[in-house]
This record gives sequence, structure tokens and C-alpha cells, in this order.
Amino acid sequence: MGTLCNVIRPIQAPADGSTVPIRIARTCYDHLAGKVAVQVCESLQERKLLMPVDDTFQLTARGERWFKEFGIDLNRLRANRKRPLVRKCLDWTERKFHVAGTTGAALLDLFRKREWIKREAGSRVVTITGNGKVAFQRHFGIMVE
Repeated sequence: MGTLCNVIRPIQAPADGSTVPIRIARTCYDHLAGKVAVQVCESLQERKLLMPVDDTFQLTARGERWFKEFGIDLNRLRANRKRPLVRKCLDWTERKFHVAGTTGAALLDLFRKREWIKREAGSRVVTITGNGKVAFQRHFGIMVE
């Protein structure tokens, strides 16, 4: 009698050359992942709001001010002593980091509340809305097609 084996296959790109939606944006536990999330993370680093420290991230003083102005209460997030404020999470499709920790979760919540994103029913896939495309461009310099 043989044993069952789960085979993990790579996500195949559609024949028309378009990108598979799960690669663009999806949830990763309670935070945003995919190409958009990696680009948000890169934008935060380029603007010196977030910096890599050892094997994680740390918010800079400038980043602390920016997140507050953006609508995220870092003091409330710090009250959760069970989880780090911010940490690196390796994106499995992009092979680069996106933002996790309570800050990553707060960003995902804020994107949902502002209706920049919409989660697909029964899926981890996240769709960037029309308002989201404008907002990601304005706030992070990201062009979402």
C-alpha cells in the first residue's frame, strides 16, 4: 500500500502573460502579502520610516510620526506584549520581505477600512479597489494595474 504525498506545484502564469492574482495581493495570516505588500515595505524603507535591524525591522522616529499621521495608534499596538510591533515576513512569491507584526496587521485593517482593498470571498486573494490604486500611488508610490 503506497503513502499519500502532497505535491506542491508552482503557480503557473496565465497563457496571456498576466499575473496570477494571488501574487499581486493576498493575506498572510493577519497582514498583507504579495507584490503590493513587498512594495509597501520597500517604500517605507526608502523613506527611512522602517529600517532593517538584524533579522527584523524597526520603526524610525520619522516612521513613528508617519504611522501616527497615517491613522495607526502605535501605543495601542505596543500594549499587545504577545506580538512584536513590527517584524519581517518573507513573501513566498516575491522572495522579499513584507511587514508583519501588529503594525502589519494594523496596515491591513486600515486598508480594509479605507476600502483600498477587498478580500475575495473564500480566498486569501485581495483585490485592490479603484480608490486603493489611487491611494497606493499617492502614499507609497506604487502603480497597481
